[in-house]
Amino acid sequence: MNKTSMLMSLAISVIIFSSVVLSTDGKDRATWQLKTSGDAVSSALAHTGFSKLEYSLDRVKSGVVTLTDDETPFLHDSINGQEFWQVNIDSVRLVIDVELESGKTVQRVDTNVRDFVVFLHPKTGQIVRISSEPDDYPYKPPKPSAEQAEDQLRRVKLGGSSEFYHGFPDMPPKVSFVEALRSVIHDPFSAHEIHALYVMHSRRDGTPRPVWIIDLRGLDPAPMTMGGPGRTAVVPIEERNHRRNGVDAMTGAHLFTTTFPQAVSSGK
Repeated sequence: MNKTSMLMSLAISVIIFSSVVLSTDGKDRATWQLKTSGDAVSSALAHTGFSKLEYSLDRVKSGVVTLTDDETPFLHDSINGQEFWQVNIDSVRLVIDVELESGKTVQRVDTNVRDFVVFLHPKTGQIVRISSEPDDYPYKPPKPSAEQAEDQLRRVKLGGSSEFYHGFPDMPPKVSFVEALRSVIHDPFSAHEIHALYVMHSRRDGTPRPVWIIDLRGLDPAPMTMGGPGRTAVVPIEERNHRRNGVDAMTGAHLFTTTFPQAVSSGK
């Protein structure tokens, strides 16, 4: 079987494996675009780009969950208490195309095999969040609360203006999550954790647009000191080993890279 036939077979098998129709359980789900597990799995594989990669077919699982502890800045109130599809896709080996200076395109293959959790909005069918988060990294960067993140994103000047997440797009991305990884300013394969949001993003006074927010965490830390002569200060490792990237979900263009927002201890 050639590679194309194998991928088609995998995709068909996933839909059959997960084609369980949800009972309504007294809740009105008539407006849901993703009505079955098969719908959710197909959407997750397509918009992540995982359908074209190696993954563990027999470990793809999906179900409806109610999120209660979300800390997404600006959007957590609209997420917590709501139902979302959760799709677990294990043993994914990421592959990204890299264009060389000669103009030739080559493929880079991740040496790690990663387990991903994908959350999708049942009414729009769009991805809300993607996460791969192993437990074996010794310098796990602490994450800011929603309140801390919102405060920093409003105050920190990024390209001359602050940031805001307006909501989740109603339309699918033209650039998949895997394709967007090509544009991040750091080697994504060196990250121990990879998190992504698909949101309507803007800078102050700007027009909101669909953006992949890709957070690479557990990277090799940047240099330990910062500042000019006489002002050098040691920066804690947990503030140096992550990068948050913005990638235009319609064009794949890189928009920004930053280490903000940072977690803030109660002592600060």
